[in-house]
Amino acid sequence: MTITLDLFQLKVILREAAQLGAKEALAQAGLVSRYLTKSTAYQHYGRGIVDNWIKEGRIVAHKSGDNNSKVQLDRLELEALVKADELIVYFKHAA
Repeated sequence: MTITLDLFQLKVILREAAQLGAKEALAQAGLVSRYLTKSTAYQHYGRGIVDNWIKEGRIVAHKSGDNNSKVQLDRLELEALVKADELIVYFKHAA
């Protein structure tokens, strides 16, 4: 399978990758938390989207403690899913 990209499309992909890389660096440096609570993820991305991603196995929900602990989601995995979905929509419309 061959995929042909024009220069603008390549720039979009590289920009998105650079943004994710910058967020990864901030998380590794401890300047931002690596995890979001499920409720915070709901606020940022929408309850239905987050629940579907968990149900589909696209992201894993983690509990950091006992039964009363909050469910946490990896911030960078969420960002990567959002970027991937945005790019898919973009390329479908560009085709």
